[in-house]
Amino acid sequence: MNKNYNFPGPSITYWIGNGLDTSAGFRSVKNYPLMRNKNGLVDFISKGYMYSRGELYSIFDNLDIVKSTNDYKTAEIALQFQDFKNRNASASDKKSLVPDSLLKYK
Repeated sequence: MNKNYNFPGPSITYWIGNGLDTSAGFRSVKNYPLMRNKNGLVDFISKGYMYSRGELYSIFDNLDIVKSTNDYKTAEIALQFQDFKNRNASASDKKSLVPDSLLKYK
């Protein structure tokens, strides 16, 4: 944002992931967890699929979704989602996104 809009950001930032896809047209090339509320992750977007509460849906260009019957893909994306939740929990529990030298309250 600083480069394109002369909007300075904070000097230090922390991310889990590798940025947003900012393509003007729909494409699904990244994996994103989605929170419906502050208490839990139940949905996960993985490339052309949405995994929600144990069910897998195909996402189309017009953003329609259709339930998938591909058990192999369902298991694969369920593992990706669980891996994200494990990494997220580890980072949250250990507060490993912030170096100890920057913590104000220890």
